[in-house]
Amino acid sequence: MRMVSQYLTAMLLLIAVIVGSSCAKSEAPLEEDLANIFSTTAELRGLSPKSEVKYQFITPEQLREEITRIFEEEYSLKEARIDQEVYALLDLMQEDQCPYRRRAQPG
Repeated sequence: MRMVSQYLTAMLLLIAVIVGSSCAKSEAPLEEDLANIFSTTAELRGLSPKSEVKYQFITPEQLREEITRIFEEEYSLKEARIDQEVYALLDLMQEDQCPYRRRAQPG
């Protein structure tokens, strides 16, 4: 789950910058905004960056696919069934509901 939270944090940061910026901006000003956020974060935390961050601008569809892929890799059906049982016992969801929605596999 640590890897998922790192990806989600990075993606949410990127989304926040994109949403906060004008849609008409090119990637260069966005990269400047990201560099400012990166340096300010390092300064506030008092930590030096371990390496350079490479930014990749993706579409909302690509973001959805990437988050879904990471989720499906790290959250197994077995874990989902255990969670479902626990949530049902806590009366947080119905016994026939499943927190895992795997996309239909072709073929």
